[in-house]
Amino acid sequence: MESKSLLMKKYREYLIPSIMSTLSLALNEFVDCMLVSQLLGSDALAIMNMTFPVIFVIDAFLVMFGNGGAILYAVSLGRWETKKAGQYYSFSMLMAVISGFLILGLGILFRNPVINLLCVNQQLRADYQICYLILICSAPVIIVYNTLLYFMPTCGAPAVATAVNIISNFVNLIMDIVFIKLFHTDIRGAFWATLSGQIAGLSILFLYIKFKPVYISRSKISFSDLPMAIEICKQGAATSVLQIFYALKTAVMNKLAQKYGGETGVIVYSLCIQTFSVSGVFLLGVSDTAQPLIAMLSGQKDYRKEAAILKGSLLMQILFSAVLTLLYEFLPQLFILLYGVSDPALKEQAMHGIRLVAFTFLTRAVGIQYMRYLQVEKHKGYAFAISLFDGIAPVPLALIMVSFLGLDGVILSYPVASFLMLVMIFLVNLILYFKAKDEYTNVLLIRREEKGAVSNNYTIADDSESREISQVSEQITIFCREKGVSEKRAMQVGLLCEEMSVYTVNHRSAKGTIDILLRITQEKVELGFRSIGAPFDPLSRMECDVEENIVLLQKISSGISYEYIMGMNNTKIMIERN
Repeated sequence: MESKSLLMKKYREYLIPSIMSTLSLALNEFVDCMLVSQLLGSDALAIMNMTFPVIFVIDAFLVMFGNGGAILYAVSLGRWETKKAGQYYSFSMLMAVISGFLILGLGILFRNPVINLLCVNQQLRADYQICYLILICSAPVIIVYNTLLYFMPTCGAPAVATAVNIISNFVNLIMDIVFIKLFHTDIRGAFWATLSGQIAGLSILFLYIKFKPVYISRSKISFSDLPMAIEICKQGAATSVLQIFYALKTAVMNKLAQKYGGETGVIVYSLCIQTFSVSGVFLLGVSDTAQPLIAMLSGQKDYRKEAAILKGSLLMQILFSAVLTLLYEFLPQLFILLYGVSDPALKEQAMHGIRLVAFTFLTRAVGIQYMRYLQVEKHKGYAFAISLFDGIAPVPLALIMVSFLGLDGVILSYPVASFLMLVMIFLVNLILYFKAKDEYTNVLLIRREEKGAVSNNYTIADDSESREISQVSEQITIFCREKGVSEKRAMQVGLLCEEMSVYTVNHRSAKGTIDILLRITQEKVELGFRSIGAPFDPLSRMECDVEENIVLLQKISSGISYEYIMGMNNTKIMIERN
């Protein structure tokens, strides 16, 4: 009997905070721009827009270390490698600090050529230079704060990350008004406000980790462990490169929109791009929820549950994207109203552009979600290629299409590129699948058990009684016999399952199902137990606990491991096969 209820419950528990966190960032960006525009005018908004390339570079580093480190952290915990997980965390935070100060130093050293490149309006140069320096000085705080946030869901605290993010963004908006209206700092106040919000978020996060039970594994690192730092960079490269190429792509597309549509074309293109902020709330919310769970399950070699999370995430992306596409196709005027577009001709062009770009959402959401899955598995180069394609493919397509479609060619390049990306993924997957059918179960490249190993999943229900536990124990005993485990050893495995299940029911702090993974290799039989609730470590009770089930666990098993991962108690019990 197989059930996804425990992991689906955990998935839902993580999904809402993840979407809320992404939504708060999108709303903060939107409201921040609107506030600055209303309080200071269009020149101030132009200065903010010209700092976006610098922001994307900063984001690229924090995504590389945060996303890459958090994935490897979850995979290592899933493999019961606590020390290694702690080293990944330590390296991620160390590189976040170093890169923050490196950007600070290089940004100041090369400020003149960078400012000359980014700020083409001579009248705004003086104000832009001050804003640029404030932003560069904020880099260490921004990178460290957001890298640390990436680890919170993996450490079982997604709601903490969301709450801190919302508080940080709220402080940012309040300080916008304080600096600009009360202190009369003009556009500089918006950048001081952003720094204030990041400092507030980082301070709260440090205090919470210090005084509340957030379970973060930390380990010492040395120069000999340096390859782990390189591994983090490789792991996070696919998501990091999205930030860089998004900046370059936007710059090129703006010029094409200007050339083929004039000032109106730039506005229409900008409004079309803003729709990605809305779709990104759901795209990132779902993918950020799924990725740490997939990483943990990959480490535990629980491929069935890993496949269930992947398929559920893809389905959710399809549903969210389909709803958004229909909304933009039939009611684009609602989105236009948010930006106060009143000119009838501009409104008509903008609604036409939004209807065209809306066809991007579905295919891109599926492609990016799948790319995040490939990051976890042994396909980092493939994931990087998808990210690279998503980042640059619209540009050459737009250069071709504008010659016969004009401004529509710029906008249509996005849905065409996303469709081609999905076709490319399907074709590459087919090739990889047929080349290694013994390694994958289907074209999604879900891994099979290693040669000579078999596995099965079992669930003990929320309101289970001893009879149901005995039934699951019996099923496990039968499965072991069928797979060639000796009668005596099969009975012992069933007994281990029963005793650990009873122990879990008696000691868990929250009701919920118990997931059991049974793996039989050529040398060992492994039983993995997952349950939701406060930590209860059977290893810490070994010396003092005189309960009968603990005594039996010690006598029969050849090894017991425990980890608290993403708010779940994970216990692995091993016994020699024969």
